[in-house]
Amino acid sequence: MGMSTDGNICFGISFPEDHPFPWGNYEEGAWWEEHGTGPFPVALVNVCNSEYPIWIVAVPSSTISASRGNPQMFDPTSLVVTPEETKALIKFCEDHCLSKMNSKWDTPVDLTPRWYLASYTD
Repeated sequence: MGMSTDGNICFGISFPEDHPFPWGNYEEGAWWEEHGTGPFPVALVNVCNSEYPIWIVAVPSSTISASRGNPQMFDPTSLVVTPEETKALIKFCEDHCLSKMNSKWDTPVDLTPRWYLASYTD
């Protein structure tokens, strides 16, 4: 069987491979139940694969994905993120995504949110 690939569009902050998130890989729900309130406030977009994830932490309303063979129509003018959403994303990343970094060894993270087009292979 062939390889399955998804395309993703999102507005977020790209983190380097092996970034030490406090929730680990695929465990954000349990971590957030202990450390936050309400629903998990960001979307995690994997831009690599399930075995070696590389994450973009994104504004949830900005994410669009399409699986191979299932194109998704969208209006490019809908790709809008408010200044409040941008500030909330940066604050979340400052408060939670940098806490386990070892400044001597870990790759620095640019906290400037950007639009990304990325792929995910499973």
